[in-house]
Amino acid sequence: KDDIDQLKQLKQVGESNTGFLVIRQPPEDPKQAEDLKKLLEIENRDRETILAHLIAVNEDLSAKDRPMVQRMLWRLNLATAKNGDTVQRVDGSWQIVLGTEKANENAVKAEK
Repeated sequence: KDDIDQLKQLKQVGESNTGFLVIRQPPEDPKQAEDLKKLLEIENRDRETILAHLIAVNEDLSAKDRPMVQRMLWRLNLATAKNGDTVQRVDGSWQIVLGTEKANENAVKAEK
């Protein structure tokens, strides 16, 4: 978690509007870039597991509800974004959180 938070603050990683992390600015060093890619694969695999589990344990949800559950996870990520994090808005544009409440409010407004 601390590694991910640091990478977010360095603007190397951002929270996509699908609920997963993406590389925004890869390190120039090839080994560091590969390490970052591996770290995100692990983190996103964990997020995928959580997503699948949420759908599996809720009898009212099925695979067709995946986009809705992803949107819920995205909104959760927005709600917990820290000042300086990079988050993707619903329209695909990116913003740097300059104040959590303002960024969340703007992202949610864009969603409606």
